[in-house]
Amino acid sequence: NKFSQLHQAGQDVQLHCYRHNVFTNYYQNRLNIEKGKRLLKAVGIEPIGFAGPFGKWNENLARVLEVFGFEYSSEFGIGYDGLPFYPIITEHHLRSQCSSLKDSKQKSATPISLDKYRRTSVLQIPIHPICVGRLLQADFDFNQIYGYFKRYIDLNYQLREPIMIYDHPHRINQFYQLFDTLLKIVKSMNGVWLTNFTQFMRWWKQRESLEFNVTIESKRLQVI
Repeated sequence: NKFSQLHQAGQDVQLHCYRHNVFTNYYQNRLNIEKGKRLLKAVGIEPIGFAGPFGKWNENLARVLEVFGFEYSSEFGIGYDGLPFYPIITEHHLRSQCSSLKDSKQKSATPISLDKYRRTSVLQIPIHPICVGRLLQADFDFNQIYGYFKRYIDLNYQLREPIMIYDHPHRINQFYQLFDTLLKIVKSMNGVWLTNFTQFMRWWKQRESLEFNVTIESKRLQVI
C-alpha cells in the first residue's frame, strides 16, 4: 500500500476524506470521516490531522473532529495566511420560558434555545488558499505562477509568518520543477524551519504552554 509505504518512510500522512466533500450535516460528516479513518487504520496509520475538501469548514465538521480525537485541521474556508487558532462554535441548550407568573404555574412552558460559545479542542492551522490549479484557471502561465508564489514566500518571510503552500499530488507531479525551485528558495532562507503539519502543531502547542510576563519600564518592553 502506497500510504503505508509513505508513512513508514517518514512522510506525514493524515486524513483528507473518504467522499470528497464537507457536509453541513453532522452525521454525514461523521460517516465520511469514520470510513476514511478505518481505511487508514487498516494500513497502520492513525490520523490526528485533517484537511477538509475544498477548504470547507463548519461547526458540525468541528464537532465530528473532536469526537474522533483529531488534534488539528486545516481549512482555508475559516482562516488563511495567519497563525494557528482554535475556532469558536456554539453549544445549544434548551430551557423552559414562562411569559408570566401565571404561565409558570402551568405544567408546560415554551422551550427556548440558549446559545453558548466555546473554543474547539482542534487546532486550526491556516494555509495559503491559492494552489496551482486556481492559477491555471485564471490562465496563468508557468512564469506567472512562479512569480505569484515567489512573492508570497518573500512577503511571509519578511513578516516572519508561516509559509504554507498546498496542492494536490497530480499537480505537484505535473509541476515538479516549480515546487522543486520553490523549495530550494525556502531552504536557502536563513532561519526557516522545514517541517510538516504534525511537527508544527506539536511545536505550537508546546509554545502555548509557556508562561511569561510582559512589563514596560523606561519605554523598554521586557518579556520574562
